[in-house]
Amino acid sequence: MRKIYALATAMLVSAFGFAQTDVTFKVNMNNETVSANGVHVAGNFDANGSSGTAWNPSTYTMTDADNDGIYEVTITLNEGMYEFKFINDNNWGAGEEQIPPGAQVGGGNSNRWVYVSGSTMDAGPICFSGLVNCGMTGVVLQVNMATQTVSQFGVAAPGSYQQSWDPASATMYNPDGSNIYKKIVEVTTGTTMQYKFVNGDSWADVVESVPSTCGVDDGNGGYNREITANADTLVKAFCFGSCDECATSDVTFTVDMSNEASVDPAGVLIAGTFNGWSDTDPMTDNGDGTWSITLQLQPQTHNYKFKNGPNGWEGGFSGDRSINVTTNDTAVRYCFNTLDTACPTWPDSSMVTFRVDVSAVASQVSTDADSGGVYVMGGFTNPTWQAGALKLTQEGATNIYSGTFKLGGNTDVFFKYVLNKPNTSLAVEESADFSALGGCGVDNGGFSDNRLIVRPTADTSFCYTFDACDACGTVGINNMDEERFGVSVYPNPFSDATVIEFAQDGDYNLIITDLTGKVVRTARVQGGSRYDLNASDLKDGLYILQATDANMNVSTTKLIVQ
Repeated sequence: MRKIYALATAMLVSAFGFAQTDVTFKVNMNNETVSANGVHVAGNFDANGSSGTAWNPSTYTMTDADNDGIYEVTITLNEGMYEFKFINDNNWGAGEEQIPPGAQVGGGNSNRWVYVSGSTMDAGPICFSGLVNCGMTGVVLQVNMATQTVSQFGVAAPGSYQQSWDPASATMYNPDGSNIYKKIVEVTTGTTMQYKFVNGDSWADVVESVPSTCGVDDGNGGYNREITANADTLVKAFCFGSCDECATSDVTFTVDMSNEASVDPAGVLIAGTFNGWSDTDPMTDNGDGTWSITLQLQPQTHNYKFKNGPNGWEGGFSGDRSINVTTNDTAVRYCFNTLDTACPTWPDSSMVTFRVDVSAVASQVSTDADSGGVYVMGGFTNPTWQAGALKLTQEGATNIYSGTFKLGGNTDVFFKYVLNKPNTSLAVEESADFSALGGCGVDNGGFSDNRLIVRPTADTSFCYTFDACDACGTVGINNMDEERFGVSVYPNPFSDATVIEFAQDGDYNLIITDLTGKVVRTARVQGGSRYDLNASDLKDGLYILQATDANMNVSTTKLIVQ
């Protein structure tokens, strides 16, 4: 049966819920000295509606039951694409593998990738830090589909590495969402293999006509592509049906630096998937606060960012900038550190106090003088994110850490909290799905979500629970019941009004806070069992209701205004 790649999974999920697959991840450790802390796999195992734990380096322990040097663990996942990597330890920075470019997602994302489908499947065995299994040679076949309308049945690379040149079992993928599709093939070193690309999953679909100048006779009046695999090889991404890469376009990038306090002496640079995220492309000062560069780029999607000097990555928004280059010349212009084409006028600077409650993970906070403690990092630090992380101060004997900083410029402040110093083996970064947990963050492309606050013109303070959208000291929102000791709210969600009802008459104190911990409403019920809440003045969003009875029992319930 033919599989409609872009549509079938969505229909299945919509009609019947998520299809699940038992995926056995396998890594060959025969070339490594295995850590005393064991071997693990970590990934975005909460993607596609799956209930797995995301990017925790110690959750999924791999074992070598038959003592052959291959470590395994089976995880149940919903169908779809996942990113992952193996760790020869149980912490980031200690023993994570260095993944070769051919096995990476691409687009600046250096994780491995796998597409999950069926009832069971294996991901591996893969040699630790390798392209394929140890002792074998890997070939990454690539094709640029920029000149084609990709079939609803996908793209395939059938070849002599198969038993029957079957397009249906030679599916290619574009894990970074670009026009370049790839397939990793494992062969014996020295193997000469022939192949060709199919826009579809059947020989009845559009089969490329390989030019004779880069092909070998296929015995049927046409030509196949050919390669001899003497070593791991990343084949150049030729245009479908061509011996050459797809025609390039001139793209002019301009960035306005007017809102920056200063420009680094090294100047302004552009880094992206087109130059390996390197500093090889300095931009030219136009003399009016803007800097420009013209590059010849392949017709595909490219991710990139501007840099104010070698360490001055943009951090005022989540994810990367992106451009889908056509065969026509094009030009783009942005204000540095924003998604605006023209630099906006920012309000005056204000003092912002970041506070975080680490009570649930206090045991993971190291007392090491150099690397211990709790940090905040974000697009507002200099350098941005990990390299410029700021250490917070513990508030007395509590598990709350805080720091006050003067912030100017962009009012959108993206950030995360980190246990222990970033880029050390002790570091534990937040990895929650903030965009879904209650709207305290935004999607960050292929990486875990970032937190987001909108900086007001006045000084402000807020407090979150580590790795959650909950205000400090509240029960985890995801674990809240809708009823506690006989408290119910109906309707919920609601717009202008709702009813808070108790199972019996009594005295109750009510406190309603937003997700920053700010109190937006208080009330008292005396000798009654009902409170009519007028919410017409509340903005849409998630709030926390804390009800306390005469015996000091506390009920915490989420309220959703929409």
